[in-house]
Amino acid sequence: MSSYPTSTAFLLLLLLLHAHASSSSPSATHAVIVSTSRYWFNYRHTSNALSVYHLLRSQNVPDSNIILMLADDLPENVRNIEHGKMYGERKRTNDLYENVEVDYSGRDVTVETFLQVLSGRHSPSTPDSLRLHTTKESNVVLYLTGHGGDEFLKFQDSTEVSSQDLSLVFSEMHLLDRYSKMLLIVDTCQAGTLSSSFTREKNPNLFFIGSSSKNENSYAHHTSEYLGVAVIDRYTRAFLKYFQTSYDPKTSTLANVIRETNNPQELRASISWWSGFERDVDGERVLLRWFFENNVKAVGLGGNGGGLLKGLGFGGGGGEGVGIEEINGVEFEKEEEKRKVEVEMEIEYYDIEEVRNLNLLIGIAGVFVAASVAWEVL
Repeated sequence: MSSYPTSTAFLLLLLLLHAHASSSSPSATHAVIVSTSRYWFNYRHTSNALSVYHLLRSQNVPDSNIILMLADDLPENVRNIEHGKMYGERKRTNDLYENVEVDYSGRDVTVETFLQVLSGRHSPSTPDSLRLHTTKESNVVLYLTGHGGDEFLKFQDSTEVSSQDLSLVFSEMHLLDRYSKMLLIVDTCQAGTLSSSFTREKNPNLFFIGSSSKNENSYAHHTSEYLGVAVIDRYTRAFLKYFQTSYDPKTSTLANVIRETNNPQELRASISWWSGFERDVDGERVLLRWFFENNVKAVGLGGNGGGLLKGLGFGGGGGEGVGIEEINGVEFEKEEEKRKVEVEMEIEYYDIEEVRNLNLLIGIAGVFVAASVAWEVL
């Protein structure tokens, strides 16, 4: 009796197993990208997050592997003269909001939701598309941007996630086999303090990069005169620029990134980093391709410039931040511009829904007044 059919079936089984393994990609990159700030004045934080989103997509990281959380719908903001669009550079050559799928937005972007995404402890009704589907073989990129302080990051200007909160959820992820290696990038003021509670025992194979150290601000790179706001932060821009000018998928390590982006004169701050990798405190053996697996030059981000990174000002699109006045880390060239933004900040303190509620109450009061007048007449 011939064994050919049996052998063929066995080979087919092996091929199917290999195909399944390839589709699940043991080293597949997953990402959680969060802009925690609201209000028009914080445009640059949303732009930061969208820029990192496009960088990951350019590496063929599928949208299904990315959880994008934006605390405010700035493309639809009434002050946005480019309605429905977002830009990270003066020339506005690349719409950062194009072909973007936002998973959590507005008031859904909370500390609780953020921690649920990382831990996987969702309510049963949460759709699969809003979950982070990682395993012990997944490499995770976590990017956070917004306003921070000593050992905390603000969400929605009302709540905070602390260094201890992050250490605990990362420890839970490790115990639940939700990652193999993790890269955490934070672009906020005093970003480095968020690693204060991390330990190698609780948070193994985690590498952290912060855009600033304790008592330091994280600064915007430049302001778009057309849009009237700062459009990208300095460290995020420097990180993106590294991929255009220096990234080598075979050899680039996190230590290389730190050395090339840690420019205190340009950033006006000093990068902080922390490593949970055994016997590697500076990321010398942590390869960038573990988190960004494909060559960016294949998608128009490298070489002579072009695509997203050229649009951000590398090779003529942006220009340096040269302001003399600062508000929350944003530079302004003229005192009048500074005062204009201060006034806008005061205006934006009032939440639009609160204004709507006030209008509703005024309307109800008007009805009662009209009814009272009518009753007196009768």
